[in-house]
Amino acid sequence: MRDFHHRLLLFLYLFLLSLYQASIASSLSTAPKAAHHRCRDDQRSAFAQLQENLKFPVSSSKAELWDVKTDCCSWEGVTCNDVGHATRLDLSFAYYEYGDSISLKKPNLGMLFQNLISFLVELNLDYVNISAQGSNWCEVISHVLPNLRVLSLSGSGLSGPLCSSLSKLHFLSKLDLHSNSELSSIPPSFLANSFNLETLDLSYCGLNGSFPNNIFLLPKLQYIDLSENLLLPGQFPDFSLNSSIQYLSLKSTSFSGNIPLSISNLKSLNYLDLSRCKFYGVIPV
Repeated sequence: MRDFHHRLLLFLYLFLLSLYQASIASSLSTAPKAAHHRCRDDQRSAFAQLQENLKFPVSSSKAELWDVKTDCCSWEGVTCNDVGHATRLDLSFAYYEYGDSISLKKPNLGMLFQNLISFLVELNLDYVNISAQGSNWCEVISHVLPNLRVLSLSGSGLSGPLCSSLSKLHFLSKLDLHSNSELSSIPPSFLANSFNLETLDLSYCGLNGSFPNNIFLLPKLQYIDLSENLLLPGQFPDFSLNSSIQYLSLKSTSFSGNIPLSISNLKSLNYLDLSRCKFYGVIPV
């Protein structure tokens, strides 16, 4: 009988404990929750300053990209990490939304990006005119955004020459500068240490001077387009067996010389355009 009473008391104790825990959980689930915004104040301030320095097309009745009173991590073109730091800024959507380029009124890119330095890994300003920066854009971006993996500034009114400091972007995997017709010359050390580079597009850039052929030997390079740079000379290197190149276009450039037998080492190659160049020899089958 005594064992029975013990078991009964234990059952009642566990039953009452489960009721108490259920009531606590219910009260917590129904308690009002404070509104949570992922966007950090310094990030919102940086984006607000950027927006203030944008000039919109005359034909547009809209003078802002974002509502600065809302969570900046939810804005179009902005991606944040879990703690509210912006990791990606892509303003290319503005060109398609307005049907024309927006432009940066003031030239100080470094000041505009100062609060985004540590975490921004992707910057896409395609068709955002930043010509007011002059030729300093290259040095500024190289120094203030050292962790960039993607840099895309096609059709952005850039002027050259290109700077060797882009080689300091050690994590860079994609560089797209196509359709900037005044980039002019390329330094010999351009992208010399860009061992993570996979995509390079410098087509329609008005390039001249000799193209550094060591770029073709970057170990991860898969896509390279130098087409429509009529005054850009260069020659092929001896390609290694472990080359990753899949797409190679030198159309309408002044590249010249013998086509090396080592081009047959490009086992991953599925697109090759050497039309309107000055090469001689044959492409080995």
